[in-house]
Amino acid sequence: MQRRDALKRTALMLGYALSASSIAAIMNGCTVDNKVAEMGLDAWTPGYLSKENGKVIAHLAECIIPETDTPGAINAGVHSFIDTAVSDRFTTAEKETFNKDLENFKSRFQEIIGKAFLDAKDAEKTEFLIQFEKEAFDQSKTEGAAKHFWFTMKELTLLGFCTSEAGSKQALKFDPIPGEYNSCIPLSEVGRAWAL
Repeated sequence: MQRRDALKRTALMLGYALSASSIAAIMNGCTVDNKVAEMGLDAWTPGYLSKENGKVIAHLAECIIPETDTPGAINAGVHSFIDTAVSDRFTTAEKETFNKDLENFKSRFQEIIGKAFLDAKDAEKTEFLIQFEKEAFDQSKTEGAAKHFWFTMKELTLLGFCTSEAGSKQALKFDPIPGEYNSCIPLSEVGRAWAL
């Protein structure tokens, strides 16, 4: 399967079209650095984001894909993917919007929950993000509305996770030498979605 087909399927999975920046990140080989995933979040130094914003992005991605019986976003190094994608593939205007939206997210969280995102408990983050997602969907129904920060984060998190080694080999079913393609089989026969 070609990357172009993989992107189309990912877009369908996300429920909306991928942004040009995200498509560029994948098409130009922007992937998770496995060394970053191995060294852990505390030893990681972002190349574009500040250290604090890098941690916020990492923990926000972990809220989107938490660790269960498969690795979460932090274990997969998704924060490194997001940092690189924003730095290398976003336009200047997209970077400004991303940075502004991230600061707005942190301020809103502080205002509503009463503490910084990094200091909050998982239940507090979940409570806030449920409402934040509802607002994002409501905004997306407005004609001409800009893409909400929440959708950007979900898009980057899913792309980073699905292109990481941990995501493609542990969370998705992986076959390095694929055989026959059958487009319509019950999920129970394969156990989980396939890595592309």
